[in-house]
Amino acid sequence: MSAVSNAGDLGGFGAYTLSPREIYEADKKLKTATNKPYNINFWVSDTDAVNGTVSDEQFEKTKALYKPYFDEVNIPLPEKPAIFAPRFENQVNVILYIRPKVFSFMFGIPSQDILEESR
Repeated sequence: MSAVSNAGDLGGFGAYTLSPREIYEADKKLKTATNKPYNINFWVSDTDAVNGTVSDEQFEKTKALYKPYFDEVNIPLPEKPAIFAPRFENQVNVILYIRPKVFSFMFGIPSQDILEESR
């Protein structure tokens, strides 16, 4: 990513799965690798699963729905994922602190307050 920025383009870093501490540490490494602008990207809508998970019942229903497709290509169904800890609101707080030149987002639009603070 820093090589892209150093070459004159805008390097991008997807941080959706990272904790605020991991984002902070990644930004420190990026700042030592380039003095050019770079982008840090998040997913705004990370609330598909209430409290970061789905119930066992919901997961089993979904598995049953997709099982024929997995069977058709002879691959095992995935296990139920662990609780997803990073949340957009926590992640964005570190972005507002580290203030990268570019902050992008997808799958939603941040609140007006976050948009104003980002500017």
